[in-house]
Parts: sequence; structure tokens; C-alpha cells
Amino acid sequence: MNFIDKLKADINFYEKHENSLLDEVKLQKLRDISNRIRGVSYVTGPNDERVIALREYVARKEKDIVDRIDSVTVYADGEPLEEPLLLSIILRDESSVPTVYYKGVEITEKVRVSFDWSTREDTPNSGGIRYNIEHYEKENEELIRKGVGLARGKYTI
Repeated sequence: MNFIDKLKADINFYEKHENSLLDEVKLQKLRDISNRIRGVSYVTGPNDERVIALREYVARKEKDIVDRIDSVTVYADGEPLEEPLLLSIILRDESSVPTVYYKGVEITEKVRVSFDWSTREDTPNSGGIRYNIEHYEKENEELIRKGVGLARGKYTI
């Protein structure tokens, strides 16, 4: 089986099982396939029509999933509004770097990601949410350390 046939088999396997997967898992599987397509293009050459077709197909599938993940239907005065998710943290496995989206934008160059949530109980100061994402951004050729975060409920004490 050559490289192209192997990629096609991977895509067929993905398509067969995509309805049973969470969007985040689908996205990671497509990104894995996309990385393998990049590797194959080094062997076949970047202008190989088969590689271009596979790359475009996977890119379309990825975009559809990202668009679906990044927005949910919110209702205001009975009318649906499209808004990006506030925070999405995707962790492939226990040793991977999390993929983080904040207000629909991927945060790269992450230094630290933390998230705590607990349910509210009948006792005072129970329940709450806390998250903090520290990362670097490039500004005027300099790396600047930045962060986004929130603390509500018991985590504000």
C-alpha cells in the first residue's frame, strides 16, 4: 500500500466513524491526517494532484468542525444569536499540550493553562469557576507575556 492509498484508507476509516466521535476528537483526527498529508507531499512533491485533493478535502472538514465548535446558539429576547464559545480546552492525551480557544480565537505560545469548577451547594461561598491561561504574544518583535482569566464564586475569596 503506497502513501496515498494509506491516507485514503485513514480518511475512509474516519468517515465511517465520524458520527460517533465528539467534534474535538474529529478535529484532532483530521489534524493528524493533515500532518501526514504534509509528510507525504515531501515525498510526492507539493503539486501532486492527489495530495492537493486530499489536503483540500481535509481542510474543508476541519473548517466545518471548527466553525461548529466555535459557535453556539444563544437566545436573547427569543431571537437566536451566534456567539463564539467563551473557553474551549482540548486535551488529546495526558502528555499533550492543550489546544485552547478563548472567545473563538486559538491561543498559541501557551505557558500555563488552569481551570477549576465546582458545583454550588447549600453552604455559603460554595461553587464557582476559575481559569487562567498564560501565553506569549509577539509585539514589535518582542515576546510579551499575557494572560486571560476569571474567578467567580468560592475562588474569589
